[in-house]
Amino acid sequence: MSKKTAKVKAQLNRVDALNILREAIGDDADLANALDVFSRVNNKKANTRGFKADHVLERGPKTPKTGYIADRVEMAAGMTVAEAMAKVPNAHHGSYRYVDIEYDINHGSLLDPRS
Repeated sequence: MSKKTAKVKAQLNRVDALNILREAIGDDADLANALDVFSRVNNKKANTRGFKADHVLERGPKTPKTGYIADRVEMAAGMTVAEAMAKVPNAHHGSYRYVDIEYDINHGSLLDPRS
């Protein structure tokens, strides 16, 4: 199953769960308000920082001095943003994130695909 398919199935499951909870809550206004707040808080979308899934990451002119950053930049070079986020490990956070890509660009290790 692709990552996109899994995300869609997870979203459908959330919608189904929300409908089941709304039905169980019935006419209780306080519980309905609590569920609405919970739903808004848990539906935050990722800040993509302007990156698109199909942007290709290319090596920049600088080489990182920190070992794990050098490793992730080497692995990410030539991949799309989506591939890098799915395949490149990050020693401190588990997986490569948009903020990591932005950090690597700002420090010259990767070229900015947005420009």
